[in-house]
Amino acid sequence: MKIVRAVMCSVILGILHASALQAQRDKPYEFADLDGVWGRVELRDNSIPAVKLNAAGQAISFQKRDAIFEILKNSRALQPFKGFALRADKGVVGYADSTGNTDTRGPIRMIVGMTVGHFIRNARTGQVEPFYIEMPRIEIQTNNLSRTPPTWDANKFWYEGLRDEQGQEFYLEPHATARTDGGLDIYRLDAWTEEVLVTNGRPVWIPATSEQFLRAMINYARKMRADEIENARSSGGVIPETQSGPMQFLRSYEKELAALPPAERLQPAYYLRNVNDPLQSGLVKAGTQWSRLVVTPNPDYLDRTLPRTAVQLISCLYNYNLPYGSDEPEKPSISLRTLNGLARHLEYEKLAALIDR
Repeated sequence: MKIVRAVMCSVILGILHASALQAQRDKPYEFADLDGVWGRVELRDNSIPAVKLNAAGQAISFQKRDAIFEILKNSRALQPFKGFALRADKGVVGYADSTGNTDTRGPIRMIVGMTVGHFIRNARTGQVEPFYIEMPRIEIQTNNLSRTPPTWDANKFWYEGLRDEQGQEFYLEPHATARTDGGLDIYRLDAWTEEVLVTNGRPVWIPATSEQFLRAMINYARKMRADEIENARSSGGVIPETQSGPMQFLRSYEKELAALPPAERLQPAYYLRNVNDPLQSGLVKAGTQWSRLVVTPNPDYLDRTLPRTAVQLISCLYNYNLPYGSDEPEKPSISLRTLNGLARHLEYEKLAALIDR
C-alpha cells in the first residue's frame, strides 16, 4: 500500500512539475520596472555604394540623417521614458525599382527608426533585458513619395492599384483623422498605423481629372482582357469578346468617356461605387454624398534642380503593434501611449527646418 501511495505521489508531483514547466514555456517572462534607457543604435548604410554618392554627398546625407535622429531622441514627448526601453536604427539607402535596379539619379532616402520596447525579466533565468518584438515603432523617412497616405491599401481602387497607359497612379484621397500640436494632418492608414507628412509646401498629391480617371479605368479593363486571353490560352481555350466580362467593362468605360462633355473632362474626378450598375466606372458629380476625390501624385512636387542629398519630404510613420505574447495590457499601454503622444507632440517644426527649398 505504501508503495502504491509513493508511486501516486510521484506521479502527482511529476504532473505538477510538468505543468509549472509548461507555464514557464507559455509565458517565459514578466515585465520589469526599470528606468528607461536607449538601446543600441544600428546603422544601415550598406547601400551607399549602390546609390553612387561621392564622399561629400555621403557626409551631407549622414549629417542630415543624424539631425533627424537627434530631433527624435531629444523630443519632449519621450521625456521621461521611465519603464520602457528605446531602440533606434538609422541609415541612408537608395531607391530600387521593380527590376531591382537602384535609382542613382533620384533623391536619397534617409531613414531613422525607433522601437518602443519594455524591460522584461526571464522567469527561468532572472535576466532582465529590453524586449522589442512586435512592439510600437516610429519610422521617419525622407523623400519617399511611394509611401504617402494615398498609397496605402485603404485608398487604392484595387490591390494592384489603378494606372493609366503611361503608368501614372490614381488613388482615393485620404482623410485626416487628427492634427498635431502644430496643425499638421495625421492620417489613419489602417487599424494600427498613422502618418504625418512634413512637406516643402507643395501638394504631395493633386486632383485627377474625370478624363484621366476614365482613361485609367479603360486601361485597367484592357489589362483584364489581356490577362483573360492569356489565361484562356494557357488552358487551351478561347473566350470570345461577346462572352468576356472585361470587354463589357471596357465598352462601358469607353461609352462614359465618349459621352463626357469637353468641359467636364477637365473637372476633378469623384468616385462612388455604383452597386446598382457594376459596369459603371463610379465617376460621379462633385458633391455626391459619400463620394471621394480621385487623386494622383503631383509630378511637380520634387525640385529636380536640388542636389540628391536635399531633403524635400519627411514622412513620420507610427505603427502601433500589439505586443507579442502579452496578456498584461497596463505595461504595453505605456509604449502605446508614448508613441501616440509622439505622433501629436513631436517637434515637427524642427523637422520642417531640415527641408531644402
